[in-house]
Amino acid sequence: MKNILLPTDFSDNAWNAASYAVELFKNETCTFYVLNTYTPHIAHSRFMATNVSGDMMEDAARSQSEMGLSNLISRMHTEFNNPQHKFTAVSSFSMLVDEVKAVIEEYAIDSGYHGNKGSFGNR
Repeated sequence: MKNILLPTDFSDNAWNAASYAVELFKNETCTFYVLNTYTPHIAHSRFMATNVSGDMMEDAARSQSEMGLSNLISRMHTEFNNPQHKFTAVSSFSMLVDEVKAVIEEYAIDSGYHGNKGSFGNR
């Protein structure tokens, strides 16, 4: 059985990468670990409400991440419906690179496929 990592930011590009991976392994038994990391946006404004706590912002970000993962995995089950494939959501309050390293180690990831709406810049 293969363990595949699918980081997502819920963009169309991330969906395309995940779809590609699911199709690529359509004839193999796999567990796909669908990862979303989040950090609450910190407002740098003197007009920010003083009663908005960091915990409330983290809870909102966590909720959004977990709901997005749930919706994405439901869509994968609907569109691909492969009994050889299992999908596991991983939602983490962490930086993406740090969490990717941790997930690779924890789940013995064989390969990963990602797409995002941002840019990594020219290298």
